Amino acid sequence: MTKHLNRISLAIAAVALSLSPPATFSGQSSPTTPQTIVGEVTDTMCAPDKSHIGMMAKKPNMGHDASSCAKECARIGAKYVLLDNQTGKVYKVDDQAKIAQFAGLRVKVTGTLTASGIKVADVDAIG
Repeated sequence: MTKHLNRISLAIAAVALSLSPPATFSGQSSPTTPQTIVGEVTDTMCAPDKSHIGMMAKKPNMGHDASSCAKECARIGAKYVLLDNQTGKVYKVDDQAKIAQFAGLRVKVTGTLTASGIKVADVDAIG
């Protein structure tokens, strides 16, 4: 009797697993599907505060606006990142040279999400 119940349990589990959705969750794209994120190109020094204001107040030599502050932070060793202003999430950017010209600006970035950030395919300034 126990063997029979075990077989039934295994059969039910197999059917349940075959009916479950694929590994990606509903509403999420595959890791290779391009994503578009709107946000600000900032830097790893200012991103935790989600603003350049604090950095510029503490160190006036960092510049007078978001662009000059991000560029100065990068000059002294910070990396450019993309700050999604809507969610507050910060994405590491794989191609620093491609994103550098947009330092401090709002952008639309299209690329592939990776475990460590975003692999940038295209960047367009907004407004």
